[in-house]
Amino acid sequence: LEAGLGFAVRFNKDTQFIGRDALLFQRDEGVRKRLVMFTMDEAEYWPVLREPIRRDGDVVGHLTSSGYGYSLGKMVGMGFVKNGGEPVDKEFVESGAYDIEIAGERIPASASLKAPYDPNGARMRG
Repeated sequence: LEAGLGFAVRFNKDTQFIGRDALLFQRDEGVRKRLVMFTMDEAEYWPVLREPIRRDGDVVGHLTSSGYGYSLGKMVGMGFVKNGGEPVDKEFVESGAYDIEIAGERIPASASLKAPYDPNGARMRG
């Protein structure tokens, strides 16, 4: 659920599996951290690993991976975001202003719970 893969879990089956109770708790109470995708227009600074993620100026997580999205023409990163012990939901993710600190510089970033992509291939045809 923290990685956005809840669609792959069948909670309505009677089949038991390790971690089922924890997932049911998270489903009902909300996840305390969430994998978020970030895009950054700045291509001069390349994230390496564990760069701080700031939301409205406060550190809420760090990047776990990143790279240049050639089909997007932007830097792309992902990392887990927390909300001070409160659930991290779609509204929390979408309502903040984010930046990623790379080499001491704060780079503005757009956050999304969905993977960024160019569905019409416009950038590649451009």
